[in-house]
Amino acid sequence: MGKKRKRPARQTETPSKRVQVASKPSRDNEATHPVISRYYLRVLTLRQYLLEQLPPSSKSRRRRVASLGRQGSDSDGSREDNIEELTTLLDSTLVGILCETNRKDDQERQKHFAAFTQSQYRSSLTSTDTGPTCPQSETNAAAH
Repeated sequence: MGKKRKRPARQTETPSKRVQVASKPSRDNEATHPVISRYYLRVLTLRQYLLEQLPPSSKSRRRRVASLGRQGSDSDGSREDNIEELTTLLDSTLVGILCETNRKDDQERQKHFAAFTQSQYRSSLTSTDTGPTCPQSETNAAAH
């Protein structure tokens, strides 16, 4: 009988490495821009905006967005360039928010939209094209 493999010892994360997840939008991590700030209530980077839009239950997606491009990479050069470009895009693109939306309203809106699109899809399946209302020969005769 072979040796049993031992599991590696579990390492605890240091508080500095943990991704901070804010349940409510905080004003201290907002970006500022002299012109955009005049027209929008809040100005965020694209990374911050995406983190706010993700539901609190999707911790793995939050962690991936928050840590993208911020840890050491051991991948090939082309992938590294793509990650660097994506990181630059996430941190340099500004998103202006006019007014805060309620998550409950968004969910309700999504339900209504899904019901609407499904009803449109079903109605297009039930209606069949039966062809022209009159034969083409009658149309040609009327034109002459």
